[in-house]
Amino acid sequence: MSLARVKVLVVDDSAVARKVLTEGLAADPRIEVVGAARDAWEARDLILRLEPRVVTLDIEMPRMDGLEFLRRLMTSHPVRAVVVSSLTEKGSQMALDALRVGAVEVVTKPTRNLSGGTAAMLAELRTKVLIASTARLQNAPPPAQAIRGALANTTHKLVALGASTGGTEAIRQVLERLPPTFPGLAIVQHMPPGFTASFASRLDEISRLEVREAQDGDRIFPGRCVIGPAGRPFRVIRSGGDFVVRLGDQAKVSGHCPSVDVLFHSVATAVGSNAVGVLLTGMGADGADGLGAMRRAGARTFAQDEASSVVWGMPRVAWEAGAAERLVGLAEVPEALMAALGEPCHV
Repeated sequence: MSLARVKVLVVDDSAVARKVLTEGLAADPRIEVVGAARDAWEARDLILRLEPRVVTLDIEMPRMDGLEFLRRLMTSHPVRAVVVSSLTEKGSQMALDALRVGAVEVVTKPTRNLSGGTAAMLAELRTKVLIASTARLQNAPPPAQAIRGALANTTHKLVALGASTGGTEAIRQVLERLPPTFPGLAIVQHMPPGFTASFASRLDEISRLEVREAQDGDRIFPGRCVIGPAGRPFRVIRSGGDFVVRLGDQAKVSGHCPSVDVLFHSVATAVGSNAVGVLLTGMGADGADGLGAMRRAGARTFAQDEASSVVWGMPRVAWEAGAAERLVGLAEVPEALMAALGEPCHV
């Protein structure tokens, strides 16, 4: 017996876009496009009638934009949404807001007319729709009170985090609870090119840390968090008494660029037992091998538990491989980091 196909609703105000997206998604036999809506009002009715597993959502639409529609929808009838956004400053900001209120993934529209040069985008969309179909629907908890206290002001500690699907919100929840003197952080979050700078800027607004998109040569010190830029291999090296960012040329490792594995392996070499590694929600296996290298180097290592993950893929692989010493709920990650940074390593 064949498996049921993933039911998808396409929402876009452009007739051309609806046609291209519908045909592109239908090219995968695992996907069934059950309808297409031109605005939020039509989409609402189709969602209630057709009950799609995943909704692809244009952000910049007339009457009611996709962000406001998603915000209302998530409070009354939560859905698994994949945002299909233009790479403009407004589109990027709205897409990040959509991830904040519950969207699962973002796919970037081509800069040219949607009717041409879309093969790569459609392939990415099909993949992300299938990933989104496995995501858990859950309401984000209200922001927790910030952890009190501070850590010793030392450049000898470093925390490395990796995440994919669901990670933008998970990272936000972790960072907003860390004190301003927290040791330096290096983060890889799988995102389309053009979004990591906006993501870092948004985190900088809500966190007491300085958060920035990493640039080659950046120092990582207490109170600073760097986000690996999309499309650039991202490593950490030691230069004298400092930890420094090194960016390379585009190359995928474990299917991604930047790769969590690349970051974690570099931290294992440069930081060793003075590091803490955390693998958060995401599809696939990126990061498991690198987290294992960190643990063998004496670092403390954690993976997000299944119950709090949007997609329990990357953390599961790390846990089953023995790369993570403990599974931790998302709400417990800040406390686990604080404790680990003050405790000896137990491998």
